[in-house]
Amino acid sequence: MHSSVFNQVIRGMAVAGIVVSLAACSSPPKPKAELALSANALETAEQAGAREYAPVELRRARELNQAALAAVQKEKMSSAKLLAERAVADAELARAIANAEKSQQALKELQDGIELMRTEIQRVQVN
Repeated sequence: MHSSVFNQVIRGMAVAGIVVSLAACSSPPKPKAELALSANALETAEQAGAREYAPVELRRARELNQAALAAVQKEKMSSAKLLAERAVADAELARAIANAEKSQQALKELQDGIELMRTEIQRVQVN
């Protein structure tokens, strides 16, 4: 009787070992979508003028994107996904800052133009 219980315990341990081994071998898939979004967000930020208006944020986004690609090379897919997502967030921040700065400049130009017109109207009315 002891040997049959012992054999069942051994078989159970073997099955458990196989399950643990298989689980350890499986890793998350390559974060293709996140990497593509990161690359796209960087391109969009650059097109928006982030190189000029938000260089710090754009540089950080590039660094995170590079770190994500390096993590993929090291087969650290969970880290790669997280880094790519952070790169997207920083690139979107850089784009938003660039757009806000350009809007501020456009507003200033409009205000300057309006002030110039007012000055010209006053000059013409005085004469």
